[in-house]
Amino acid sequence: MRASIPRIFCAVMLCSLTLFFSGCGGGKQDMSGKVSYNGKALKGGFVTFVAAGEGPTFSATIQEDGTYTMPGVLAGDYKVCVETESLKGNKPAGSAGMTSKGGAKGGAPENPLAKVKENKPPEGAGKDSGYTPGGPPAAMAAANAAKYVQIPNEYSKAETTPLTTTVKTGQPTFDITLK
Repeated sequence: MRASIPRIFCAVMLCSLTLFFSGCGGGKQDMSGKVSYNGKALKGGFVTFVAAGEGPTFSATIQEDGTYTMPGVLAGDYKVCVETESLKGNKPAGSAGMTSKGGAKGGAPENPLAKVKENKPPEGAGKDSGYTPGGPPAAMAAANAAKYVQIPNEYSKAETTPLTTTVKTGQPTFDITLK
């Protein structure tokens, strides 16, 4: 009788560990797909999977060819949002309400990005350091604006989007067609 107790304990532990490491059967899935609007690939923006119930949200950037890749999405039901408005802004990110010159008497604070003419590497970063400079903020904003395509606003919010998907392991592709 004593020999069977360790066997039962080992079997229970093995089952418990299996369920724990498998996420109770849900699992994760790397998701990818292509986003199009009126038959043409979007050249930028963001795709967001918002859990239909409790759970995390996952986001990915839409590439210039219209594709997105979203690693490690938990299995489950999601509302799918697509957003492109952030591409059209004339101001660099985080500059809302700022001016290029310091405001006088209650005016908006000076925008520190307005003084940036070029993006230089940090001191001591040589060619072999792996540093890759970005363009000046105005150049980056212009590049993003060129990718902008206006889509119906309903797709940008979880409360109004008509798009949904169920993520399952073994089904890694979800193409998004906007009309």
